[in-house]
Amino acid sequence: MIAALIILAVSCGGGDDPPASATTETPSPAGSLVPGEVRITYYGHSMFTIETPGGLTILTDPNEGIGYRAPSGEIDIVTVSHEHFDHNKTEVAPDARVLRGLTESGDWSEIDETIGDVRIRSARSFHDSAEGADRGKNTMFVFTVGDLLTIVHAGDIGDEPNPFAVQDPALLGKIMDADVLLVPVGGHFTIGSEEADAIIESLAPTLVIPMHYRTEFLKDLPDADQMAMVDDFTVGKTNVLRPRQSSVQVVPGPQEPTAIMVLEPQPE
Repeated sequence: MIAALIILAVSCGGGDDPPASATTETPSPAGSLVPGEVRITYYGHSMFTIETPGGLTILTDPNEGIGYRAPSGEIDIVTVSHEHFDHNKTEVAPDARVLRGLTESGDWSEIDETIGDVRIRSARSFHDSAEGADRGKNTMFVFTVGDLLTIVHAGDIGDEPNPFAVQDPALLGKIMDADVLLVPVGGHFTIGSEEADAIIESLAPTLVIPMHYRTEFLKDLPDADQMAMVDDFTVGKTNVLRPRQSSVQVVPGPQEPTAIMVLEPQPE
């Protein structure tokens, strides 16, 4: 863990005030990053782009046809946590290199590569609390951007926090470095609020961005009505940031207590 993070250009809405510890600064213009900045943009479900100061753009768990738009710019790398249809639409970035978290047989891939200024590692987990018997396996991706910060995308993790070390003895060593945690909170298909809270308490990242929850835009996903909304996760919490935007830029800075940031999904 870099043990430091500054969140750039946070404007708060939805009635939530920023926690006193959230440090804010003026960001660089959209489309450009100054040295040391990393931009994270949310599109919906588990789909984000991560833009690095070295000029790399990573797309996570792309989806199509469920209510959210995909990025239109150049994508260098696509990561796929598992092969469900709402996470593996790699055709939205046809020229990108694809890193799949699972093999064709459904087993975990072992990924540890440095591409440009990002080290990308895989970490094993399950899509359910029955060691994959219900929904199969899931891969968490760990992105370490230079010597700046580490971002963990939890994919469709569906297991309790306690069995982590049993599933993969090296898992905790990888994800404990998280400065930024992208974590599902909607339940039903994945962990819900209670399990997400336990993971956040264990990892103590500086910034948490919730994902994989029900929104007014979500469509054509069976049982989507069984998922919780993001407000079910944030209710009662005092450390919630609600910028009226889909992107956040972060740089290393003074260590702060964990903040939760709800980014705006982008409908089709």
